[in-house]
Amino acid sequence: MNSFLRDNRYIIGANYWAFHASINMWSDWRADIVELDFHILASHGIKTLRIFPLWPVFQPLKAIYANEIIYEYRMMPGEQPLPDTEAGRAGVSEEACEHFEELCRIEDKYGIKLIVALG
Repeated sequence: MNSFLRDNRYIIGANYWAFHASINMWSDWRADIVELDFHILASHGIKTLRIFPLWPVFQPLKAIYANEIIYEYRMMPGEQPLPDTEAGRAGVSEEACEHFEELCRIEDKYGIKLIVALG
């Protein structure tokens, strides 16, 4: 019989938000703070963290209407036109993705595994 516990182990971790900004960590990005947090967490034996990329930060779109029909989408803040890049055409913030990549480099440095919670 297959067990839902891989190797009969149960993974324990913690939810993570940067201490300086809580849920605003993606828009108030401070890699130095995230690095310090991960250093402290790893030194206390934390090996797994659940992180929460916020959809409005990673895909900051605003629908622009004309005659009650969506005419186009713009990037927030400031209702900028979508950049002519692969990410931009998908309405994805390249800056938020860079922050996510940086967080992944930091977690790798400290041997922490991530569970990415999408909601």
